[in-house]
Amino acid sequence: MDDLFEQIDSLVSSAENLLNEIKDYIKYFSDLLQQKVQNSHAKTILDNCVDALNQIIGTISDFIKDYGNIRDKFYHTKEKCNNSIRTELSRILQKAIREYEKIVELLKNILDKGSKAVPTTEDEQIPEKQAVSNDSIKDAEREVNDIEEVYQYIQNNNKAPHSHITKNIYWDEVVKYPSLSYGKPSKEVLTNLYKTAVKIQDFIDTYYLGSKVQINSGWRSKGYNDTLGNAHPNSEHLYGNAIDFKIIGQDINAVNAKIQEYWKGRHYIHTTYGFIHVDRMREHGKDVNW
Repeated sequence: MDDLFEQIDSLVSSAENLLNEIKDYIKYFSDLLQQKVQNSHAKTILDNCVDALNQIIGTISDFIKDYGNIRDKFYHTKEKCNNSIRTELSRILQKAIREYEKIVELLKNILDKGSKAVPTTEDEQIPEKQAVSNDSIKDAEREVNDIEEVYQYIQNNNKAPHSHITKNIYWDEVVKYPSLSYGKPSKEVLTNLYKTAVKIQDFIDTYYLGSKVQINSGWRSKGYNDTLGNAHPNSEHLYGNAIDFKIIGQDINAVNAKIQEYWKGRHYIHTTYGFIHVDRMREHGKDVNW
């Protein structure tokens, strides 16, 4: 019984973090519906995704609440529980674990559908002067000329601009509202984000040319990072040195195998949520994996 409770304790911690991620996606899809997406078919898909995500928020919240009640009742009457009660409770907990795994799988499918509905046609084209050229994408260490502009935009609007860092990654994907509600990134952080995004772009161009990338997490303000139950208090996300991402339509394990070949920095795969974490952290002047 204690092992089962330990498993679900871990799931509950993940679920609480997952709720924040889902709310990010609801805002992202809703903003697209209001500002960018003109195609009626894409609008229908995104509307359905927002509705489904709101339902999942309710389901996960109920899962957390129900589990808390079960746990409290069990430990309150632990000494009085006979074998039949323990067997039934074990069955309920195992079912809860399976149901949560189904929720996560459903969430992946919804986000995939929503991401595929985001247009890459004239609906979302950015003025040429805002995009980074192919030559500059190859030069990860060059001085970024538009950091000042992005910095001022965030200061004035309390949101990041929907303009390219690289041809596949946008500023408002790596600087999201939840983090901005606790603070704003410095110019140094924005520069680090640029360099990290450029490395990811080069990885995409090397192995998955033409594929779309989905950003799960980029920069985190200290206050926002502290609200995440399992986030490291000194995470590289705080400094713009880390990005969590997935390649749309590609198997996460296959992508991770390519990362092993390419990424000369720290990285790991998160199979539950289907993303890969990469960062540019160095120890003693050497790139390391973890």
